[in-house]
Amino acid sequence: MIWDDNMEDRYVVLGAGGHSKIILNILCMNGKNIQGLTDVSYKDGDLCMGYPLLGTDDILEELYKDGVRCAAIGIGHVGNPRIRNNVYAMAKNIGFSFPNIIHSSATVADTVILGEGNLLSAGCIINPDSCIGDICIINTGAVIEHDVIIGKGVHIAPHSTVLGAARIGDDTLIGAGSTIIQGVTIGRNCIIGAGAVVLEDIEDNSVIVGNPGRLIKRR
Repeated sequence: MIWDDNMEDRYVVLGAGGHSKIILNILCMNGKNIQGLTDVSYKDGDLCMGYPLLGTDDILEELYKDGVRCAAIGIGHVGNPRIRNNVYAMAKNIGFSFPNIIHSSATVADTVILGEGNLLSAGCIINPDSCIGDICIINTGAVIEHDVIIGKGVHIAPHSTVLGAARIGDDTLIGAGSTIIQGVTIGRNCIIGAGAVVLEDIEDNSVIVGNPGRLIKRR
């Protein structure tokens, strides 16, 4: 398992919206050196939780040359996963590393496989032999049971539950308080609405709501 290790490198947070506050809080709790944030709506003198906005993403190459080596994505899953994906790809191309950001109260089994750049928020649980891709959000109190496979850029929203051996495709949003039944496969780029209960496999690009979950449209 790849933990957020003891790297001493300085961090920049990409994006200064509400999600960035969770990132900043965990980095601060973990004793990391936060240089500041970038944001498309940058204005000189702006702060986020007391940390300075350094510029737009155009400043990232300069920051890297100045020795800032670690980045974290402060952009939430806003319905368009391309935003997070593009920011991640741009910063990776410059050379930034993306350590996992893990709250001290997260419970992660020793046999879990984590990619990079994931957020594991307060109180989340990931049980044995599950696999999480890159730049996922496992949000507050979410539960990932055993043998689950989660793709890249997935958001498991607060207090949702993914039961054993389920499969979640890239860029999918599992809404707050929803339940994915054991063994179900959910395709990529799906939205599972808050509180939904998914009992059967879901095709790519589906929007699902209700209990039991039903298709309301394609993305």
